[in-house]
Amino acid sequence: MRRILAVLVLGVVLAGCGPVAGQPAGGDGGSGAGGGAPVANGAVPPGSSVYFGSAYDPVTFAVADRSTKAKAGTPIVAVGKALAPVDGSDIKLQLTLNGQSKPLRAPDKMDNPSSASFFASDLSSDNLTPGTWIVSFVNSNNRVIASGFLSVAP
Repeated sequence: MRRILAVLVLGVVLAGCGPVAGQPAGGDGGSGAGGGAPVANGAVPPGSSVYFGSAYDPVTFAVADRSTKAKAGTPIVAVGKALAPVDGSDIKLQLTLNGQSKPLRAPDKMDNPSSASFFASDLSSDNLTPGTWIVSFVNSNNRVIASGFLSVAP
């Protein structure tokens, strides 16, 4: 229990750290998914949740313009966080509408494939139709690691 608490405290401390002097926010100077710039003041999802937005920071996994609603055809990303680190090699993105799922696919990015806590995917190319989508990151046993609802409008 102490180890878990220490990891959580360390995670909170590190999440609050800003960029290193002389280094641009986002670490590599690249842009987040969805065509956005590195995310400033983004939101990081709590464990077992998925946040949606216009872009995510590929280093901190913070989500820009957080929302649970999107318009069909607009840039949208999903970032999920596991309750505890998991083997990321078998994690897949599951998109479900009205009980019908799109084919599973690997997340676009994760923080550490051997012991992953964060998963991110750009949903823009998934052609999400209007409706309320269940967006989940699942393991090979179909156990949901993180999940959220996204309402897509025409």
